[in-house]
Amino acid sequence: MGRVKLKIKRLEGYSNRQVTYSKRRTGILKKAKELSILCDIHIILLMFSPTGKPTLFLGERSNIEEVIEKFAQLTPQERAKRKLESLEALKKTFQKLDHDVNIQNFLGATSQSVEEMTNEVSMLEAHLTEVHKRLSYWSNPDKIDNIEHLTQMEDSLRESIERIRIHKGNFGKHHLMSLECANQVFQNGIPMPIMIGGVQEAQPITWLPNNENQQMLLHNEPKFLPHRRHMVVLSSDLLSDM
Repeated sequence: MGRVKLKIKRLEGYSNRQVTYSKRRTGILKKAKELSILCDIHIILLMFSPTGKPTLFLGERSNIEEVIEKFAQLTPQERAKRKLESLEALKKTFQKLDHDVNIQNFLGATSQSVEEMTNEVSMLEAHLTEVHKRLSYWSNPDKIDNIEHLTQMEDSLRESIERIRIHKGNFGKHHLMSLECANQVFQNGIPMPIMIGGVQEAQPITWLPNNENQQMLLHNEPKFLPHRRHMVVLSSDLLSDM
């Protein structure tokens, strides 16, 4: 009679899970210690029991802060690659032991194998190299020996110049309208600060020493003031003295 195939899945019943954890915890800790000594590696093993009680194992020369910092320095791509490699090795181990386990439960429905991820990385690196090569042509067009490529670059430059020209024209119109609006305000005798470039830079000019006066706000730069007409408002007291 052959061996009974062990199905790796979540045990039903809280007590069954607790008993199994207690039995296997000691063996896992022993294997971790042996691996740390035999291979002289940094190792951290953290487990939580079904009741939530933690168990932490550190290698003889391991420091938890240093190990976590070293792991944090790995890129997300490298972490994913290491996880896939570990799960692939785990899958082979389960097959040797004749355990029935679905490795996709650990990977997820859309996860890739190590080989697929390696191929994708190679394709992305090749694409990145090609992009860098094309960008270098703009700084040194003498390297280009293809008339079609030169024509494409010329067309691209023409389109960029046209977009810049249109944007420049629209910006100039908007700026001119702002100046004309400010000029009209002063001609109508409405005291208002001039807005240049969206920043208000005005200073009050007091015409009379007392508070019975009117104020006109003038820009710090005289060249922005309209030259057609200047308004001077005098108080009734000054007019009577003339």
